[in-house]
Amino acid sequence: MEQEARVEVPIMDKEMQGVWELLCTTTMWYIWTARCSKIFDNTETYPAESVKNIWVQLVHTLKEQFDEIKGETEVAILKRLAFINYWKKGPFCIIQKGDLKWFFKPPSWLFPPPIT
Repeated sequence: MEQEARVEVPIMDKEMQGVWELLCTTTMWYIWTARCSKIFDNTETYPAESVKNIWVQLVHTLKEQFDEIKGETEVAILKRLAFINYWKKGPFCIIQKGDLKWFFKPPSWLFPPPIT
């Protein structure tokens, strides 16, 4: 039986390792689809569009992970709080008026002004 190759990064904790893997696989997927579009359909996919797609996929996946932590048990509440404490540090979400607000659009710093 063939074992799955998995690269462990020792300085990352478990949550960050999962997001790193998600980011890598999502990035490779959008590079692949852009390449296939260029070869087979003769259409250009601009890098900014790919970055936007990667960002949206990453945020939606994180939101789905948060939404899967259901229930009012102490364990579920602690998992939700740990998730919020971990991810609110990044540009993915904030707590506003007690609610979690997700940023489904990439931040402007991902898209520098075009070179003229």
